[in-house]
Order: sequence, then C-alpha cells, then structure tokens
Amino acid sequence: MTSDAAAPDAVTCTRLTYTFGGTHAVDGLDLAVRPGEVFGLLGPNG
Repeated sequence: MTSDAAAPDAVTCTRLTYTFGGTHAVDGLDLAVRPGEVFGLLGPNG
C-alpha cells in the first residue's frame, strides 16, 4: 500500500500530555499518522 505524501494526516497530536495521580505518563508527545498507516504505541503495561 502506498501513501500520498500530499494527503492530510489522519491523526495528529501536538504536545500531548497525560497525567494520572502524580505520574506524568506522557509529556510533550508530537505524533502524525497518515491515512493507510498502522501505528501502535505500547508501554511496559501493554
């Protein structure tokens, strides 16, 4: 499968942060996923 570089991103996040309790799980994540791409993000707990 090919991806059109000119196509807009299907998912974009900029400077994402996620905190629960006193734990900063994500701090300043920038991410772009193009149409047709498969993306997974796994951590120590799956």
